[in-house]
Amino acid sequence: MWGVIIAPDRSPLSPLHDIAGLPLLARQLLWLHSLGCERIAVEVGAGVEGRAVLEWLHGGDALGLDVVPVLAPSSLGSVKVARRAGVPAGVPFLVIPNDVLGDADPSTLFGDDRAPALVARPAAHPALAGLSAGALEVRRASGRAASGTCLGWSVRVRSRADAFGLSCAIVDGSLGEHPSGPFMVPGTRREDGVVLGRGARIEAGAHVVALVVLGAGVTVRRGARVGPYAFIGAGAVIERGAHAAWGRVSRRVIVGEGLDVRGMEVESGGLCPLSAGATRDIVLDDPLLVGTTDAPSSLAARAVAVLLFAAAWPLALISPARWRSLRHLLAEMLRGERALLGVPSLDWEPLVSRGLREAASRAPRGLIDIERMIVPFEADDHTRLRARAWYSSAKSLRTDTALVVRRLSAWGRRRHAMTS
Repeated sequence: MWGVIIAPDRSPLSPLHDIAGLPLLARQLLWLHSLGCERIAVEVGAGVEGRAVLEWLHGGDALGLDVVPVLAPSSLGSVKVARRAGVPAGVPFLVIPNDVLGDADPSTLFGDDRAPALVARPAAHPALAGLSAGALEVRRASGRAASGTCLGWSVRVRSRADAFGLSCAIVDGSLGEHPSGPFMVPGTRREDGVVLGRGARIEAGAHVVALVVLGAGVTVRRGARVGPYAFIGAGAVIERGAHAAWGRVSRRVIVGEGLDVRGMEVESGGLCPLSAGATRDIVLDDPLLVGTTDAPSSLAARAVAVLLFAAAWPLALISPARWRSLRHLLAEMLRGERALLGVPSLDWEPLVSRGLREAASRAPRGLIDIERMIVPFEADDHTRLRARAWYSSAKSLRTDTALVVRRLSAWGRRRHAMTS
């Protein structure tokens, strides 16, 4: 059976938003797989967010399932997504929107073939009373959907507060015990209610109160306080005196010494209150308060800078002006202020929101411009800034390698076309 995840409108929440240690999209894939979907089509939008989803799917993070991404600059509708993914005409397929999660069983919908589609909206779970119910659909062809019924429950996850409420219900057992499937919690659960990911470390003197989920490689420093109901993303660091509770810390984020982030969702460079109706982010541009574990320039980049200094010094005799410019860039690499691969300096004043401008400014500057590998040269300023914002959090050796390989492949294809 085929499953199809559609994007009927632009959800304010990313499909990769973390819910109790797993992205929302990962939990949807597990749900569809548990319902018997052997192949799953995922509608992927354009822009930075769409590229992040594609990278997640292509990076081996799709839980080993047979997933077919369908690129769509705008919403296509379930039938077009299914056909582009290769679903044969006339074969029924299960459809869920990209913001719906649950444990509903739609098998009864497959027994009625009188309508082109049957849609059901199971009731929300009693433990999730603040979240509205989500719809499931079994579709065979284009046409008006008729109403159907199915057992179980489903909810729509439309905001960070919704995601946090669902995370709490998953961890505290309100949804039942689920060692596997869409409501599993990755990691080892201790008797005191703390879930530890692989390599997570709690230093002596740290105060951790359940319920808490610590992702892989998390470090809680001596004197830090974490919990209750804290979800700490993989690779994050909670420094001494910091207090994280009733909230979430994104992966690879450092919460600085003495910072109180209770009731907050912490992203790189900013906070967002999880209280009902809160939408405005609090920008923190001081890396001592909220930083990231991704260093802008590694020891490897510094070593490359030393080698380039040694190799390029004859340029001083040939072109002193170019040597002075290159020397300045290499000096920044040696000081750790510039990476080997990164974005160029922001030499224009963009007319965008302050939050986007701040997020884009955190992208590491590089000796080699990688921005042209992310967005086309003719892209507008808003698209370029969104690309920089994505790169500021996605930069890694794997990401840089994939971008360079993609660029070289495109160059090779152009050269072959020109010579053939």
